[in-house]
Amino acid sequence: MGAETSGRSGTVGLSAGIERAWGRRPSPRKGPKPGLDLDGIVAAGVSLAQADGLGAVSMSRVAAALGVSTMALYSYLDSKDELLALMVDHACGKPPGHLAGKGWRHNLAQWAATLFDGYLRHPWAAHIPMSRVPPTPTQIAWLEAGLRCLAGTELTDQQRLSTVLLLGVFVRSEASLARDLSPPVEPDANDTASRTSYGQLLRQLIDPQRFPEVSAVAATGAFDDQAGIDEELSYGLERILDGIEHLLQRDRIATCTPATPTVT
Repeated sequence: MGAETSGRSGTVGLSAGIERAWGRRPSPRKGPKPGLDLDGIVAAGVSLAQADGLGAVSMSRVAAALGVSTMALYSYLDSKDELLALMVDHACGKPPGHLAGKGWRHNLAQWAATLFDGYLRHPWAAHIPMSRVPPTPTQIAWLEAGLRCLAGTELTDQQRLSTVLLLGVFVRSEASLARDLSPPVEPDANDTASRTSYGQLLRQLIDPQRFPEVSAVAATGAFDDQAGIDEELSYGLERILDGIEHLLQRDRIATCTPATPTVT
């Protein structure tokens, strides 16, 4: 992302797009086109991804869509990676509000469901590689909202952070899987595979003697149930939340259990 750190407590050099996203750097006064700004550049990238997929997004194509030169974009952004990070910000949208008072489990479930919906509306976003939480305003807002869901629990700050990151990775993975398993909206009439469900392919390919368990599940039609995408999310989410609840209960028991008296 172009950020360089001089030390844990030192200053951090932020890239141009990230600084502008936070309002810390003004747009160039002498721009190549009146009205060109960072939001417009990101929106153009999102439009390309929505129409033609993530592979269609390049600095040159975004510039062409805006009617400017490719070099003009580098007055606002340092790299394509920076553009992609800001596009994810756009795709995720704002985290849910008004979650206080409904309990940490309900709040986290709502948090995850809202994030999942954002990825489903922008399926390319789940396929953008990320090595860390991008330091963009919307991503930090999601992190803040997730941590707030767990405020007041007995979890340590590190456990709260790990829980929110785990849920974020899970939701992103489920959205990516939903995109990969969903049939194309307009399948190629000459491509048999594009018109065949994953379950149908498995039933044609799998030898029940070699893969008896997968064969049995495929025979039930479980792989064909596109309506089950939401159920898959709910099932995995509930199991993660069960684990957090178990951790909280275990810690409460450990705290309340009196020490065994020493026999002398």
